Amino acid sequence: MYRLTMGRSADASVRRCELDVLAHWYGDTEQLLDEAYGGYADQTAFLAVERDDGLVVGVSRVIIPGGRGLKTLADIGSPPWSVDAPRAVSAAGLDPDHTWDIATITVRRELGAAGRVVAGALYYGLINGTRVNDCSWIVAIIDRRARSLLSMVGLPLHAIPGTAPELYMGSPACAPVYAHMPTLVDMQRASDPEAHRLITLGHGLTDVLLPDDEGLALDTRDVVDLSAAESSSSEVKNV
Repeated sequence: MYRLTMGRSADASVRRCELDVLAHWYGDTEQLLDEAYGGYADQTAFLAVERDDGLVVGVSRVIIPGGRGLKTLADIGSPPWSVDAPRAVSAAGLDPDHTWDIATITVRRELGAAGRVVAGALYYGLINGTRVNDCSWIVAIIDRRARSLLSMVGLPLHAIPGTAPELYMGSPACAPVYAHMPTLVDMQRASDPEAHRLITLGHGLTDVLLPDDEGLALDTRDVVDLSAAESSSSEVKNV
């Protein structure tokens, strides 16, 4: 059995799971993750899947709206994309004040087939977490493998205008993407009703103790204005 939780902080086991997965796929280090995300600590939330033996087997790091903005929208203004971020946001119709930035999605590779259940639980948390917390949009800089997996369950993501997959922090093809979540869920319901039932509604995640809406609601009172802080130069990716 597994349990999905969401919170504004992460203990050592949550961070270890994230680091173990990213280190395997991309060679990331703890220092690199701190450099990439440390400046967004006051705008960070974590979804975590814990196995009944206490091992954390899946993690998603989320950057929520706040004074510093969203990391993906800051990063696309730098190489390898160097696009006009405000113009790209306008072209996509994004509302940054109601957007979650999905920084990482990580599942322990040694789980084998069980990894699909853990990934499904994280997707459930992201889909329903945006709904509960009044965030209608998501953005991310995502590896092509993760993007393909999301498409396979009826959740295709769109390229942020002016961007394309690029070599990025160890991944040969990371793409800045976005989605309007209510529209995405409606598309999934129509194109893949089984995946919608399994992941979005959670009816097929019988091996996972899923939180109710209250358990997915974030306390944003400690989100502070960091707009004057120096922007991080490190990249974001997902696996």
